[in-house]
Amino acid sequence: MAHRALGELCEIYWKPVYAYIRGRGWKAEEAEDLTQEFFACFLERKGIESADESLGKLRAFLLSSVKRFLVDETRKKMAQKRGGGSEQFSMDHGEGERSFSALAANEESPEVLYERAWVRTLIDEVTVKLEAQYVERGKGKEFVALKPSLLREEDALSQRELGWELGMSLAAVKVAVFRLRQRFRELLEKEIAQTVEEGGEVDAEVIWLMGVWKKAS
Repeated sequence: MAHRALGELCEIYWKPVYAYIRGRGWKAEEAEDLTQEFFACFLERKGIESADESLGKLRAFLLSSVKRFLVDETRKKMAQKRGGGSEQFSMDHGEGERSFSALAANEESPEVLYERAWVRTLIDEVTVKLEAQYVERGKGKEFVALKPSLLREEDALSQRELGWELGMSLAAVKVAVFRLRQRFRELLEKEIAQTVEEGGEVDAEVIWLMGVWKKAS
């Protein structure tokens, strides 16, 4: 993970860990404490030395590590004492719980909840960056209108309606959607590259991500 500080990546990808812990049956307040304590140990490299660091993907490494973490009975005792952990970063508890509730509607396994939260977090992160680029170029309105087309196909009627809204021809809308998706893919690959060890793993991770997204949609 040389391209970005591990701590910064953890600040982005705490929601999947929170979702996994909640999926294992911990209450919301307990899950918040455990998530903070997990990352405190993770970043200090204490308590998880036995985790398999050959797992090149940060996604797999975090999941393996949190599973081992929850086995430790002392962590369970810590979760019963509010405020016992040392905060390493700011967690928006309400946001984490809203995200978990949306993912847990179908009573999926903790592993599936983790995967879906990971994908949702990654897509949200990339979408925010993409929107910022459009706003910087004075195309914020265009982004808002085209955003629904990012991950789903729009029919011809919908594209015509977009054209009317934006004052663009149907052909221009199609080009705009193509460019939006192209830039999204570029940013997505760049973001994924921060979470894998080898550049060749990026394409495989994109395929996995889209598969999880389609199943959840």
